[in-house]
Amino acid sequence: MGYNYYNYFTEIEEYFVRKRGKHMLVSPLDWSLIESWKQIGIPLHVVFRGIDRAFEKHQAHASEKRINSIFYCQPTVTECFDEYRQAAIGGPEQRGGNKPEYAERVLATMRGLAQRLDAVSSAFLEAEVLDRARQLLGELLKEINTAGPPAMPAIEDTLKVCDSLLLESGRRNLDSAAIEAFHREARQELRIYKRKVSPEMYSRIEKNFINRKIRETCDIPEFTLFFLS
Repeated sequence: MGYNYYNYFTEIEEYFVRKRGKHMLVSPLDWSLIESWKQIGIPLHVVFRGIDRAFEKHQAHASEKRINSIFYCQPTVTECFDEYRQAAIGGPEQRGGNKPEYAERVLATMRGLAQRLDAVSSAFLEAEVLDRARQLLGELLKEINTAGPPAMPAIEDTLKVCDSLLLESGRRNLDSAAIEAFHREARQELRIYKRKVSPEMYSRIEKNFINRKIRETCDIPEFTLFFLS
């Protein structure tokens, strides 16, 4: 699978809706929660297992009330991820970075990211920031073309720098009233869940919520190889 930012989100959304048995619109808050799962590195199959477990527990209580938020699955997804990590301790590395097909996928994905960067709206972003991000991607592409792809963490570190540069540029070019409105909306959306997640997770979800608002306003895609397989 190549670079597809929404794949992780839409697969989780569709799986949840199928389990629920009735369509519903996934809220921006739920998408922020999913983004936190992605950042932590929870694989799709583990998220699906956690959703299954949440519905099994719900059915065991013989409740007729429908589950109306992916947030309901947060405890069981975390539980399944803990089990997954425990089982993986001492296991073999899953990614074969030296395989030719892997190198080709990385190269194709990086070219796609460079194209996405060229398509980023400059209405809110500073020219020097866009130039710096292009330079970083160009240097990484040159390295991949000449020596092959470095380890995945090294690529992700460079992409995170690009992503942070673009997000901060977008934030600087939005007025303080808009940013404060994003914070108010985040607090309003999160208020009923604050006691149900750890402070660290709450902070991550709130940050993701606000960053998503900035991305939407400034037309900034996320730069990552998370979806490369």
